Amino acid sequence: MNATLACVLALAAGTYVFRLAGPVLHGRVELPARVQELLTVGATVLLVALLATGALTEGQGFAGWARPAGVLA
Repeated sequence: MNATLACVLALAAGTYVFRLAGPVLHGRVELPARVQELLTVGATVLLVALLATGALTEGQGFAGWARPAGVLA
């Protein structure tokens, strides 16, 4: 088994365990209301940052004023 295959299998197992943790820990862990609010705001901030990066940049620089104008329209 080469190193690449071992890495892929390790990442697959980690992903499976991470996804399984949600249903397993659902009833056991209670998050405070403040933490739930911060998670919601954090998800919104990440989505807006992704949108801004995709809409305003191309390569390593600013995409120009035509792209933001098109996004606003």
